[in-house]
Amino acid sequence: MIFFGLMLLFSCTTDEQIEKLEPDNPKSLLSQEQLDFIETYHYITYNLSPTSFGSSLNERWSDRIRIYIDGFPYDTYRENIIDRIDEINQLMTNGSGIIFVDSVEEANVHLYYGSREDIESIWPDIFNLITSSYQGYSTYLTNSEFHITSGRIWVKYSEIGLFTHELGHVLGLGHADDSLCGDKIEDSMSMMCSKAPNNFYELDKNILRVLYNPRIPVGKPFEEVRPVLEEMLLDGTIQL
Repeated sequence: MIFFGLMLLFSCTTDEQIEKLEPDNPKSLLSQEQLDFIETYHYITYNLSPTSFGSSLNERWSDRIRIYIDGFPYDTYRENIIDRIDEINQLMTNGSGIIFVDSVEEANVHLYYGSREDIESIWPDIFNLITSSYQGYSTYLTNSEFHITSGRIWVKYSEIGLFTHELGHVLGLGHADDSLCGDKIEDSMSMMCSKAPNNFYELDKNILRVLYNPRIPVGKPFEEVRPVLEEMLLDGTIQL
């Protein structure tokens, strides 16, 4: 009798019951492409790459980003930066966005284009962290609410992909998974690959669309963000 009583604690689910349960589970309505995007979004925005610092909470800007371009960039390079920023601004719908300013004093993001030696007197802390093999570096600060408040970017070369990669870090993104990144720049499929392509892929655009959408909470673990992300995929806010 004891054995029979224990057996009553278990139950099985019929095919009919599964059909009734599945519509209530958002995961069952998502395509494999959408599920893969969720995992990629998690990996990049929570800095899960071994070459990133790792984070249990998400971060982003809430105020206007004011960039000052310093150093001696070519006119065509400056134009390429402006064009890329215009593309990024179209993705940020949380009220932040990026503008250019004319002085360091006005800026909360300082971009310096030049050699490693150039930044020794400007940012000695960054100079001491990088070697001659580095092509770029970026860092940022956040407040107690996990909003990014300031950033610094150094780029050695006038490749728009390099700039976009370092800007991506300042916007709150980590490195992409190796599955997206090739040994050559032309084989990389995300701006957040270490060998960053000049192309601005739809994957990167969608990641920024999500992170900078007002529906996404800030300073939260991914378990709290994922349901909102699933809704955005299901209602067509994010189309892959």
